[in-house]
Amino acid sequence: MSIANTLETILFLPLIGSALILMLGKRIERRVIEFISSVIGLSLLVLVVYTVITYNPHENYVTVIATLPLLQLPFANLEFLIDPLSLVMLLVVSLIGFIVIIYSIGYMSEDPDYSRYYSLILLFLFGMSGLVISGNFFLFYMFWEVVGFCSFSLIGFWYMRPKASRAGIKAFITTRIGDTLMLAGIILLFLNAGTLSMIELMDRIRFIPPTTLNLILLLLFAGSVGKSAQFPLHVWLPDAMEGPTTVSALIHAATMVKAGVYLIARVNILILLYAGLHSSLISTFSNVVLIVGILSSFLAATIAITQYDLKGVLAYSTISQLGYMFTMLGLVSYIPPKLAIESSVVHLTSHAVFKALLFLSAGCIIHSIEPILGLEVSRDIRYMGGFAKKMPSVALSFLFGALALSGFPPFNGFWSKDFMIENVMEIFNRNMAVTIVFVMTSFLSVIYILRVTYLVFFSKPRRELEVHKPPRIMTYPILILAILTLLSPFLFQALFKEIKFVEVLDFRSLLLGLTIVTLGVITVYAFYVKKLWTGILSYKAFSIVRTTLYNAYYIDYFYEHFLVPAVIWVFTQVSYSIDLLINKGIESSSALAMWLSMTIRRTHNGRIFTYVSMYILGLLILLISSVVWRWIP
Repeated sequence: MSIANTLETILFLPLIGSALILMLGKRIERRVIEFISSVIGLSLLVLVVYTVITYNPHENYVTVIATLPLLQLPFANLEFLIDPLSLVMLLVVSLIGFIVIIYSIGYMSEDPDYSRYYSLILLFLFGMSGLVISGNFFLFYMFWEVVGFCSFSLIGFWYMRPKASRAGIKAFITTRIGDTLMLAGIILLFLNAGTLSMIELMDRIRFIPPTTLNLILLLLFAGSVGKSAQFPLHVWLPDAMEGPTTVSALIHAATMVKAGVYLIARVNILILLYAGLHSSLISTFSNVVLIVGILSSFLAATIAITQYDLKGVLAYSTISQLGYMFTMLGLVSYIPPKLAIESSVVHLTSHAVFKALLFLSAGCIIHSIEPILGLEVSRDIRYMGGFAKKMPSVALSFLFGALALSGFPPFNGFWSKDFMIENVMEIFNRNMAVTIVFVMTSFLSVIYILRVTYLVFFSKPRRELEVHKPPRIMTYPILILAILTLLSPFLFQALFKEIKFVEVLDFRSLLLGLTIVTLGVITVYAFYVKKLWTGILSYKAFSIVRTTLYNAYYIDYFYEHFLVPAVIWVFTQVSYSIDLLINKGIESSSALAMWLSMTIRRTHNGRIFTYVSMYILGLLILLISSVVWRWIP
């Protein structure tokens, strides 16, 4: 099978499955739908692995297949760009997607709308797969919107619940802001380069003035800020937890939020590695990426410490971890670009594994206690505790994910976090603030995830619950992910020789990383096991800080109660003014027409004298006009 045929199969297999399930709907048994989805998920994973193994970067570092010209326009060809980055993303999408499909068989077993669920999941995989192999920005944007539609539909999957419906709408509207700016950037790119083909852009992008190029990249980054839930468009992601936990796992680990990181990694590779431009030409863009990334990671980490919603903590954790990835991508102006991009991609793969593990483990807990506690409190960690004895396999899996996120050796998060720490230490003398904030955020990440782990699994139960063990169809996938937290760096390294998923450890970064982890463990033990935080919170200043963090710095409150009403008021006034102007114009036009009609009407009185007089007057006007016309030189 040629690489072109393989890519076409990868792209259209989940689309065909989605359409088939959607058309058949509830007319076929649930088992048939589960079988179709599982086979497609497994086939997608096998095809991706086959493509990775057979791909030879030394012969074909970049492969473009234009198989279907759309509309015969210069910006609308179906082009695939295949390189290590797109293949890494394909492997992440197909691996996590297949695991989520299998896990969903148990998690969604009681849901009556399973056909809609599986059709949207497969469509989601189609959109994300197409996005990461698109070799044309027009095609990229089409898949980008498919991903956005699927996330909106799956976040609001239980649309009969008001919170879920509002969460889906909020995600859709918030990401529209970034997507609109991104579309403007793509249009501006075409106007300046004359093409949207990524291969052709490698040669033409050098002729775009640096100021214009930075503007284009900043507009594209606005789309990434919305899609990857970075400050200030991060507010939709915590609310997105109203969807099924399986959807949360897919969005956070492999799709949606990773699309923004992929976009910035892709443009950095196109400009700095393939086109060979110097990083100083895009320093404005890279510095903005750096600032937004480091700010988002720190803000989200501080918020996560105070949350009681189990999935909410993981949501803010995702915002923070994505901030790490953007921070690394913003370092291209300070360190070798290949090193900066690699560290971001390596952490992306690690995060995909351990965040999927954390969400699916949380799903096992929620699935077990929701029938007992009800929907509203089934995610509240204050009602949990002692689950390590009741769900030992889930507890072990969640612990593995928590240790990987914290950066404990030898889990995958340890390797990727050490890589990032090594990079930020390189810029300490040139940008001390970034290094300090990154280290502080790493410390906070250890605290918030170990806090949740202790309160849910190892603390004294707040309430005795008869928790039923999850079915094997749900525990097997999380056990596989738990194993991958240990093996994924080495497996990825074996598949991708060009990217250093495992490297020789730098002593300084290793020492700093282990120090951060150790201090985090000590802090969690002191504050939550020994309850030292109760005394500290008795001080009013600390109580105010905690309340501010619990309410996420009131950013969402500000948007909802001030910014959105202000925008609505401004557009209402503009709309009213336009309507008033149009109505006044129509009224004036109608009045003028009435006056002219009444004036002309008076001349039609049936008298011969009036008609002859008007005839003579018109003739005189014509004669005088002709004489004057002749006098004009």
